[in-house]
Amino acid sequence: MGARCSRCSEACPEKAVTVSGEGIEIDWERCTSCGKCIPACPTEALAPLTQPIPESSAVQVACPHQQGLVDVKGRLLLPGLWAFDHTLALILAARGISLVHIQGCGQCGMSGTALEEHRRRLLDGQPGLAIEIVEA
Repeated sequence: MGARCSRCSEACPEKAVTVSGEGIEIDWERCTSCGKCIPACPTEALAPLTQPIPESSAVQVACPHQQGLVDVKGRLLLPGLWAFDHTLALILAARGISLVHIQGCGQCGMSGTALEEHRRRLLDGQPGLAIEIVEA
């Protein structure tokens, strides 16, 4: 289903957001993670979280399967680590979060090399955001 308006695209000073009949696309080469597109959307399409983002400079992105999570000031519980995507990375950076901790999860299929590749893809085009893999 395509987007019905272009408010997010209009709000982007870098013209990194494109709206089409296919949906919303973000050009991560142009995006500066300013976050101006997020509040511009009346349907919150760029804010997929159902929980508040912790008031902290560091958060841990976790899934329900994980045990022994490291203690950081905030934790975002996602349905799986696969749900930690570029949109969420943009939202976190726009809210002033500079460090994200992730821990591998065998049940999500995100561990070892797959987790490291996912981390690299997320960091591509995300200035000001660091993602650290923590050991179980």
